[in-house]
Amino acid sequence: MVTVGAALPIGSRPFRCLDDSERADLPVVVFVAGLPGAGKTTLIDRAAPAPRWVVVDTDRLRRQLRGMLRVTPLLRLAYILSLFAAMARHDRVVVHSRGTSIVMRRLVTAMAGMRCGRSVLVLLDTPPETALGGQMQRNRVVSRRVMKREIKRWTEVRDAACGPGLRAEAWDIVLVLNRSEVAAVRQLDDLCR
Repeated sequence: MVTVGAALPIGSRPFRCLDDSERADLPVVVFVAGLPGAGKTTLIDRAAPAPRWVVVDTDRLRRQLRGMLRVTPLLRLAYILSLFAAMARHDRVVVHSRGTSIVMRRLVTAMAGMRCGRSVLVLLDTPPETALGGQMQRNRVVSRRVMKREIKRWTEVRDAACGPGLRAEAWDIVLVLNRSEVAAVRQLDDLCR
């Protein structure tokens, strides 16, 4: 596991209210990211039980929506609105995402900061072959073109986690977990400390 500590010193993020020793019970958002098939859903289903955690996930949202709202641009808008609503109403939110959009990542950290909460980025570092196996297992395989694009984008995000790249996004904690480390996670709360 690679751990990248505090993204920015306490007090350098806007709206930061308390120091670390006082923040244990504050709102937290955990952004779980990885390639399609990396095990994001498996981790969330196992380690983020409802009602303690509220999950924001495009796949779950797509199943709930009907007709035109399932079209990609409208789905993205509904996803962002769901994220806003979840973070405004709940103290424990987990975001399921490929994690390759800097806009989404920065939106999450900004919203966490406005709530005086913590933001945790969990990157599931899964080899592409293993991720493809995960896609086949769930019977939802993305096209080769999409997978090739996502591997390139994902590699950039993962590599940025090991250097200064993600610190500018103001994450309180950045974790890069391999497959066996992900399998050992029983409670998402354990990753928030």
